[in-house]
Amino acid sequence: MKNSTLTGWGLAALTTALTFGSVAMAQDGEPIRIGFVMAKQGAIAEHGVHHHQGTQLALEQFNHTVRGAPVELIWLDEPTPQDAQQNMQRLIDEQKVVAVVGGGNSATALAMSAVARQNRVPFIATNAAATDITGRECHRYTFRVQLPVDPQVRAITGQLREYGTNWYFMAASYAFGQDLVNSFQRELNAIGGTTAAVDQAPLNTPDYTSYILKIRAAQPDVVVGGLAGADISTFLKQWNEMGMRDRIPFAQIGVADADIWGIGADAAAGIYSKIWYYDNPDNPQEDQEFAELYKERHGHPAPDRAWMGWYSMRTLLQSLEQAESTEPADVVKALENWTDEGRGTQFRSWDHQMLHPIVIAGAKKEITDSHAFLDVLTVVPATDELYGTQDQVGCEIGDL
Repeated sequence: MKNSTLTGWGLAALTTALTFGSVAMAQDGEPIRIGFVMAKQGAIAEHGVHHHQGTQLALEQFNHTVRGAPVELIWLDEPTPQDAQQNMQRLIDEQKVVAVVGGGNSATALAMSAVARQNRVPFIATNAAATDITGRECHRYTFRVQLPVDPQVRAITGQLREYGTNWYFMAASYAFGQDLVNSFQRELNAIGGTTAAVDQAPLNTPDYTSYILKIRAAQPDVVVGGLAGADISTFLKQWNEMGMRDRIPFAQIGVADADIWGIGADAAAGIYSKIWYYDNPDNPQEDQEFAELYKERHGHPAPDRAWMGWYSMRTLLQSLEQAESTEPADVVKALENWTDEGRGTQFRSWDHQMLHPIVIAGAKKEITDSHAFLDVLTVVPATDELYGTQDQVGCEIGDL
């Protein structure tokens, strides 16, 4: 391990251990329990694994200890929105968790946010992009780390209009896909563009041949994807097999590194908006140290979902340290007051959205590495204009 990692990660872990380790080991009381609800199966199961890996690295950084007590993470599945709700309720009722993190897609995250509101338990949405999570359905107990749809659309539109303004939408038939189409069409209308067509496919669609034939016949300037998890890989593999890779540009917001890697070097193509990329030269030192440690542990570069898990859990643990107690209202107040001084990052007060710069990356023309598929094209700064005003977002956050 390099010295930078030892001084960054090692010192943080050592300091935490010296401060809290002996106290935690001497206690016989209950641990502080945190719920983790993420996919263990289906199209985004790999996202769940990577989020969990990042979460574990954050816990390690804190010596699995906070407020002088051991921390226990409990991972339950989310195969459907109803299952996500039920599992979150179980964590609250049976495990007495102080907070829940997760929400692998927008449908499950919205369902979980409703449970957070009803039970007054803090929930951090780490992987869901639907506008309503911090928009019309916002409330004091839900926070979001992931990028919402609208700012990603605004950030990438400038790149896409260079190809033309006749766009074909190939989206998933659930909240994220529908939200994406609506947001892109607003931006497309604003620049005088046209919609060639809109197709929406169910999650876990195994064969996109019929959709690709329709796209080929329509000859749009750009195909805008709104697919989920492994569905992106499936679509682009078949897109390549049907000779479309170099014929019509493809773009997607919020794509995960694992899904791009799953396409394979021969079929990888497209322009993507991302919350984080391991090979971004603008990454701060602590992110570089995280990426270095992740690669040491897992043998490949850190995917963005692992970073999201790490950063979300680190934010929660830092907030728990600063909270006056582990009571839900105190944890909410601590999250609202949390700030990452180094990057100037915090949850926006009126909607609990965390504002990040947005990375726009494109697939390399020649890919010679099994993971280095992308080049960073630009990084769009995080501003209120990019993320939307209160009137645009529509959040009335309410009281505790």
